[in-house]
Amino acid sequence: MDNKRLLKVRVIRDDGESVEMEILFTFSNDELRKDYIAVTDWTYNDDNELNVYVYSYATDENGITKYTAIKDKDELGMAEEILDECRAIYENDKKHKEGLI
Repeated sequence: MDNKRLLKVRVIRDDGESVEMEILFTFSNDELRKDYIAVTDWTYNDDNELNVYVYSYATDENGITKYTAIKDKDELGMAEEILDECRAIYENDKKHKEGLI
């Protein structure tokens, strides 16, 4: 990770735990008319892959942003495709920087 400072958000998980996450990127889906945020807590899974979580989000008229876990199967599949594309771009960029391609 570079020395860049990432923006942080506090997410309340389904179990009620409040966790601070760093924002990796945001994206929109015009068809669903929803905005999404990809965040991480910088933990890794058993395959040594960074845990990344995607939430939909909306800001109300009072300026309060609510993050919602994605539960719809199709919506989750769309988010996974976006994450896969981002991982591929990152890996390709990393290989270029390391002079592997």
